[in-house]
Amino acid sequence: LKFTTQASEAAAPTALARSSRAAATRGYLREVDFSHWAAGWLAERLRGLTHTERHAGESHCATLVVKGLQPSQSEVHASVKLKGEARALFYDLTLVIAWEGSAVLRSRG
Repeated sequence: LKFTTQASEAAAPTALARSSRAAATRGYLREVDFSHWAAGWLAERLRGLTHTERHAGESHCATLVVKGLQPSQSEVHASVKLKGEARALFYDLTLVIAWEGSAVLRSRG
């Protein structure tokens, strides 16, 4: 899967930049939690994601459509640790996704 960042998503990087400057002046390890932001970002991007599989030379196909992330069953942990100018990203994702599938099967002949 490939995701792109939109201009409206600047809140997290901006918060990170402020935290980075603050951590650099304090001189100790600091952790910034982006779990809530990451969960919303993933839910928005997964909803409506579609995959269709067609085999060459065959007259059938299958399609899966993601209906949405199940937040009560999913766990999203994302944080950035800062020390001076150094940053490290940590994440742990357990995603439960609601989806629908359909298949079209046609016999040859």
